[in-house]
Amino acid sequence: MVENLGFNIPAKILLKNTLFKSIDKQILTLSLDTQFSSLLTDTIQNSIQSTLQANFKNITLSINLNKLTEQTLAQKETQKKNEKTNALQKEFLADKGVQKLQQVFNTKIDKNSIKENNNV
Repeated sequence: MVENLGFNIPAKILLKNTLFKSIDKQILTLSLDTQFSSLLTDTIQNSIQSTLQANFKNITLSINLNKLTEQTLAQKETQKKNEKTNALQKEFLADKGVQKLQQVFNTKIDKNSIKENNNV
């Protein structure tokens, strides 16, 4: 929903760092980890409220600050990206041609320089 409802970028960042708590009597309650409290500005909250009302009419937004124990969408996305990068680096370094180049030139590859090329 965060990607499909037309939220602006600051609103998406805030929402991806929240967890769904409940929806009761047209009040959508989200929990935001206290470490991200600086994201919770009136401007961003009003922007989210406007987008929600444009899509769902009488819904009201409530965001509570809490210490979260579950992963947010942002954390899950970061974990997935890190896992993908680690797998890419491992696959690249295991390549026989790459290993041969390292051996011939007596060098090591900086694994942090290994990036996915989406243009291929």
